[in-house]
Amino acid sequence: MRTLLLLSMLFVSHTIFAATTNCSEVRLIGVVVEGDRDDKHEFQNKLILEIDKPCAGKKYLHADLTHPAFNGFLSVALAAKSMDRLVTVSVNSSNVTSESIQLAYIYLRD
Repeated sequence: MRTLLLLSMLFVSHTIFAATTNCSEVRLIGVVVEGDRDDKHEFQNKLILEIDKPCAGKKYLHADLTHPAFNGFLSVALAAKSMDRLVTVSVNSSNVTSESIQLAYIYLRD
């Protein structure tokens, strides 16, 4: 019974601490869109942004190709990359892979 109670407390505390992290003045090093891959790499079917410094401990940000904001993420990323402009990004700490963290938003200032 104690073990079950402890496990449920750990699960609840993990859920409570899931949050977004903002990272300002980030330069995009690379913008990649990957489809299906025979090697089943974790980046398959994702937009991947490589950034110049870690955000929440990761230098790669991802968004699934089916994400509702995919087109917007890609448009802003390509604009920022082509103009060599700094962006602010936000990431979701609840969706992390061994290589990347999920993109929540990307902001390009004038």
